[in-house]
Amino acid sequence: MRILHITAQKPNSTGSGVYMSGVIESLHKLGHKQGVIAGIDINDEKNYSNKKVKFYPMIYNSERLPFPVVGMSDIMPYESTKYKDLTEDMINKIKGEFTYILDMAIKDFKPDIIICNHLYLITSVARERVKDIKVVAICHGTCLRQLKNIDLNHNYIISNIN
Repeated sequence: MRILHITAQKPNSTGSGVYMSGVIESLHKLGHKQGVIAGIDINDEKNYSNKKVKFYPMIYNSERLPFPVVGMSDIMPYESTKYKDLTEDMINKIKGEFTYILDMAIKDFKPDIIICNHLYLITSVARERVKDIKVVAICHGTCLRQLKNIDLNHNYIISNIN
C-alpha cells in the first residue's frame, strides 16, 4: 500500500510528530511505501529521517511562507507561529502552499490512502481537496483545544472534518 502522511508541524519534534514517525517506521517494516508532507523551517534538513520515505516539505520562513512553522500547542520545542496569531493572509498562504504540495505529492507519489495528523486546518484542506483517495485523520487532542479556544476558520474546519 502507498500511504501519504500529513502534518503541518515539524516531524519528530513533538508528541504527534514522534507518534507519526513511529507509525511510519512500523508500516515501513510491514513493507508499505510511504510519503510525508510536513512543515519545516528553511534551515532544517530537507530530507525525512528515513531515506526510504518520500518527503514533501512545506518550507516556512521562506518566500512563500514568510513566518515560522505553525504549532498545535502555544509552546513548541522550536520557533513557531501560534494558530491564534495567524492573519487571514497567513492562513491563505498556508492553504495555498499546502494545496500546491498536496497536488504535487498525489501526482508524484500516487497514494492509496492519506493519513492526516490533527483534526485542524491542513486536514480540512486535504478533505476538501481530495475526493478520490481515502483521507483519514488522527486526533492528538491539541486540535480539539484549538477548536475550542480560537475561532480560526472554525466553520470551515468543522465542515471538512465531519
